[in-house]
Formats: sequence, C-alpha cells, structure tokens
Amino acid sequence: DTEGLLRIKEENQKHIRRAQRHQEKKEKIQRHNRKLGDLVEKKTYDLKTQYEHLANLRRTHILELTSVIFPIEEVKTSMRDPADVSSESDNAMTSSTVSKLAEARRTTYLSGRWVCDDHNGDTSISITGPWITLPNNGDYSAYYNWVEEKKTTQGP
Repeated sequence: DTEGLLRIKEENQKHIRRAQRHQEKKEKIQRHNRKLGDLVEKKTYDLKTQYEHLANLRRTHILELTSVIFPIEEVKTSMRDPADVSSESDNAMTSSTVSKLAEARRTTYLSGRWVCDDHNGDTSISITGPWITLPNNGDYSAYYNWVEEKKTTQGP
C-alpha cells in the first residue's frame, strides 16, 4: 500500500507541476491577448481618426467644387405656360377643362410620386453658367433628349 501511495503522490506532484505550467501558459496567453486587444483598440481609434479626416477633406473638396469650379446657382426664367396665357386672354376659355389641362401639364410623375410645378416661370439649376441649366423639379428628360440629339449630330 505504501508503494501505491508513493506512486499516487508522485503522480499528484506531476499533475500539480503540469497544472502550474498550464496556469503559467494561460496567464501568458491572457497577457498576449490583452496586448493584442490594446493594439486593436489603438488601431481602431487611428482608423476612426483617419475616416474623420478624410470626411473633412471630402467636405472641403466638395465645397470647392460647388463654389469655385462648378458654382451652382438658381436661375428663374419668366416663361409662362401657354395654356395659362391663352386662358387669361380669351374669356370664353375659362372652363375647368382648360385649367385642368394646364395643371396636368405642370404635373410630373417622378420616383413614385406626382410632382407639381405650379409656379409661373421655371426655376432651373445652373451649374457652369446661365447657358446650361437643369430643371429644379427633377425632370431631366429634356437633358436626356438633348444628349441623344447631340450623339447623332456632328460638331463641337
């Protein structure tokens, strides 16, 4: 029995030493993980700082583009709807049908909703000067027609 007891004590000592080595390895791995976590946290902070810096640069460049290189201005043209002019000049044409047609001409279906451009005279957005304008209501079909026309036409 004493031999069995000694053998068991030796095995227990081996297991204790082994458990201490495993504990030391565990602590070493935990220290390493903490260091890596701190490094990742620092890198994440640096990345956020860089993103904020890039966002500020983009804002600055966009501001330069929209104010210096391509100034955007609102241009009002004083063209009136011919239906409105004719209905004002001809008293017999004051029927509700004519007014409804005039309203329908000023209404456009854009992006899943009806947009009514009911002010006299169109407001356009000028990007490079008053000679090039885009409508303010979002209906750019005239621009697409112009592009198609220029594709087929030779010239500058």
